Amino acid sequence: MQKKASCHHCDHQVLLPTNKGDSRPEGALWMVKNHETVRVLLEQYPNVRMVISGHHHASRVETLNGVTYVADPAIVTYPCAFRVFTVSREGIHLRNVGLDEKNIVSKARELLLADPYARLYDPENPQNILSYSLGLTEEDRETTIAL
Repeated sequence: MQKKASCHHCDHQVLLPTNKGDSRPEGALWMVKNHETVRVLLEQYPNVRMVISGHHHASRVETLNGVTYVADPAIVTYPCAFRVFTVSREGIHLRNVGLDEKNIVSKARELLLADPYARLYDPENPQNILSYSLGLTEEDRETTIAL
């Protein structure tokens, strides 16, 4: 008998912290209020394989206790990208696709660096928000999750 994968969409807030700021009180607004309880509940069901969220407009993929938590970039802010999900027998392939318009991406980069959110992400090195938004690893930008 083949297992079926199912996805649970948490709208916009994240269920798994994507950066150290999510665990601080000022980062709580980006987290689902009862995120730990929801994760424990989801992890009880082996057919739940993926949770998709946004909010930070950053590329992040992390698997915890059999569930892959995917945070997606946004086309409207740096890195001006969206995520394509392709389901096949091999798994769910995730790939970021960015805008080709360099002027728009450059302006979005400047706006993100000037935004107070950059200092909230890393008060010492606010420019680190760029790497976080783009995806800290290649797997944050493109990977396949086995079914």
